[in-house]
Amino acid sequence: MHHIILLYHSNIFKNKFLQGFWCSNGVRKACPPGKYGTSLGLTNFKCDGPCFAGYYCPSSSTTPNQMTCGNVTVYCPEESGSPTRTDTGFYSHHGDVDLEFRDATDPKNKTMIGQRICEKGYYCTDGTKHQCPGGTFGWYEGAVSVDFCRPCEAGFFCPYRPGNPSTRPCGGPALFCPRGSEAPRNVGLGRYSIGRGEGDGAQQIDEKTCEPGHYCVLGIKHLCPARSYGDELGQYLATCSGFCPPGYECPQGSARPSKCVGITYSTGASEKCTKCLGIAENVPLLSNESLLSSISRPVTELLCHDARDCCDIFKIPTIA
Repeated sequence: MHHIILLYHSNIFKNKFLQGFWCSNGVRKACPPGKYGTSLGLTNFKCDGPCFAGYYCPSSSTTPNQMTCGNVTVYCPEESGSPTRTDTGFYSHHGDVDLEFRDATDPKNKTMIGQRICEKGYYCTDGTKHQCPGGTFGWYEGAVSVDFCRPCEAGFFCPYRPGNPSTRPCGGPALFCPRGSEAPRNVGLGRYSIGRGEGDGAQQIDEKTCEPGHYCVLGIKHLCPARSYGDELGQYLATCSGFCPPGYECPQGSARPSKCVGITYSTGASEKCTKCLGIAENVPLLSNESLLSSISRPVTELLCHDARDCCDIFKIPTIA
C-alpha cells in the first residue's frame, strides 16, 4: 500500500515538473520565452502556443497568461517573453477594445498590448497620453512634453474637453479670443470687438470701449443716430446721451452738439440747423439796439438760435 501511495505522488510530481517543457530525442527542453506548455508530452518547441497579448511568458511557462505585463510604461504583444518598454513619444494601449470592458477587466492598465505614436494635440510621457491643456494646441506627432503644446492663436480658441483637441474660430462679433484662449469671452456692455479684418467677425481678438459718438451692442459699434449725440465713453443704448438740445444740430455720429450759427436756428432734436426765411445775410438792418442809436448793421448773427421766433426780429419788410 505504501508503495502505491509513493508511486502516485511521484507521478504527480513528475507530471507537474514536465509542464512548461517539451521533449525531442529523449532530451527535455524548456518551452521558449513567449510560449507556454500546459500539456504533457509536448514534442514541438512551439509547445501549446504563444503567450496571450497583455501578458508575458518567461522560459518554461505553463499558462498563456503566466505573468501580467506590468503597467503603462511597458506593453506585451502576443508571444512576449518579457515586457517591452514604451518608447518616448508613444503611449501604451489595450488595443481596439470597448472602453467599458477595458475598465472592468483592467482598471489599473496592467495588460497593455502595444504602443502608438502620440497624436497631434497630445503629449506622451511614461507611456501615458495627455491632452494639451486648454488654450493650447499640439501640432506635432510624438510630442514628449507639454512644452510641445503651443498657445492657441488669437482669434481662435482651443478647448480642453469635451471632444478631441481642436482649433476653432472664436465665433462672432459678440465674442473675442486673445492668444491662448480655452473658450471665447463675451464682449462687455458698451464695448466692441476687434479682429483680423474678416467680414464675418468670426476671429475677433480683443475688445475696446465704445468711443463718443457711438454706441455698442453685441460687440458691434454703431454711429449715434442723427438728431442725437453721445458725449460719453461706453454708450450701449441707441439713444446715446439723448436728443440734440435746442439751438444745436447733431448729424449722425455726433460726439457733442454743434451750435447753430449765423441766421440759423433749431428747436431741438435736429440733425441740421434751419436757415431763417425772409432774411438776407449781410444786408444792413436795424436791430432793437440800433433803433435807439439809429446806427444800422448787417445781419450776420441772430440774437438767439433756439426757436423759430429768433428769426422774426430780423425779417425784411415786404414792400408792396
